[in-house]
Amino acid sequence: MKNTTPIKILTLASLFAATACWTAAAADASALWAKDCAMCHGKDGKGDTKAGQMLHAPDFTDAKTQAKLKDDTMLKAIKEGIKDKDGRLKMKAFPNLSDEEAKALVQHVRSFKK
Repeated sequence: MKNTTPIKILTLASLFAATACWTAAAADASALWAKDCAMCHGKDGKGDTKAGQMLHAPDFTDAKTQAKLKDDTMLKAIKEGIKDKDGRLKMKAFPNLSDEEAKALVQHVRSFKK
């Protein structure tokens, strides 16, 4: 008869480590949001700040807005910025963010959905 206790312990330890990493990423995303995004998009993602209103920032709490947004489009916007049809800057780029940080921000945006 095999002893499966070490395997169970290793599995549980892995799950706890993954949860800790996810929680840290969520905390990092919240800090990044507060530092780089909230000025326009609002602390709550509604986009109703003065800057957000001027730039027509989307309301990320709206389910219809969320349904239209694709993760890869949001990642590109975060890393490369957004320009309007006339080439004017609507959202500055954040090219220095790591791919993991950008993905965490996308998940943070998803968390605003009501």
